[in-house]
Amino acid sequence: MKPLIPAATAALLLWTATPAPAQDRKPLVRGDAAATAGWLAVNKTEFDSYNDWHGQGLFTIGAGWYWTDHLKTEVEFGATTETRTYGSADVFIGGQRYIAPAIIEFSSNRVALIQRYQFFRNEWFHPSIGAGVDIVSEKYSSREESVYFYDLTTRQNRLLREPIQHDDERETEARALVVGGFKAYVTRRTFFLGDLRVAFASRPEDTLLRFGFGVDF
Repeated sequence: MKPLIPAATAALLLWTATPAPAQDRKPLVRGDAAATAGWLAVNKTEFDSYNDWHGQGLFTIGAGWYWTDHLKTEVEFGATTETRTYGSADVFIGGQRYIAPAIIEFSSNRVALIQRYQFFRNEWFHPSIGAGVDIVSEKYSSREESVYFYDLTTRQNRLLREPIQHDDERETEARALVVGGFKAYVTRRTFFLGDLRVAFASRPEDTLLRFGFGVDF
């Protein structure tokens, strides 16, 4: 999947640069800007195979440019809330293997480039579909809890190792995405929007449902 992402990006840019038919060269709207809030479900199988999808809030701001009344290129910036999950880590003490409970907290910043096709012309309601690339920079922090050993002689738990707080880590990945949504006008230039988005890399990575408001310019 990852080698296809640069090719997909190039195809999107070439699509927007292709000359449109004469009747579409003067779109009714030149551009728009919007802010949204949504619920993001992220795949974290690597942390917990039993509870592998976790929810986060995601907030975005973005702007779009209409090449025709139907083709629009969007750029948006987003950030998620921090979410906590639980896992475990193997710990070896004196050649003996122990399991330490672990707490992992993660959040992300995102930049998305999306090409949409918007249906209808000069209507109050416009459904749309699209595809693009999502650049995701995720930050992780983890803490391994104390390790105890049950002493059969004293019949008490004995501390073998104190908790360990690991330094933050950050990973950046490009993901392909597909989206379907709508734009519904409240006034001549202000609108309410909503969409459903799914992003992929080597697996389905996240699903986003969001709503927001925007303005044409």
